[in-house]
Amino acid sequence: MAIALPLIALCLGLIYGLLLIRNRLALVFWLSMLAYLVAFGWAILEGRQQSGFDGIGYGIFAVLMVAPLAAGTLIGAGISLVRRGNSGEEAGDDGDAADPRDPDP
Repeated sequence: MAIALPLIALCLGLIYGLLLIRNRLALVFWLSMLAYLVAFGWAILEGRQQSGFDGIGYGIFAVLMVAPLAAGTLIGAGISLVRRGNSGEEAGDDGDAADPRDPDP
């Protein structure tokens, strides 16, 4: 279970990051990354305020859930950007414009 949860979080983050960048939702991507950072910081700070092993659940949440989700989102967004760059698609190109090289538009 200690391996399954981070892998699931990583895979969900990959899919989420790919879809966000593919659909040109960069603002939502950055807001998600900010939310991950806030959740990670909150869990670490809250865990440090507990005594003994009482705060270990917060650390587990931060390290095994939030960090892989954030890493997956970053990796997924990076893959989407690289694929967009390799396909020749430009940032503002929706693919609806006629190709000027096409002899019969």
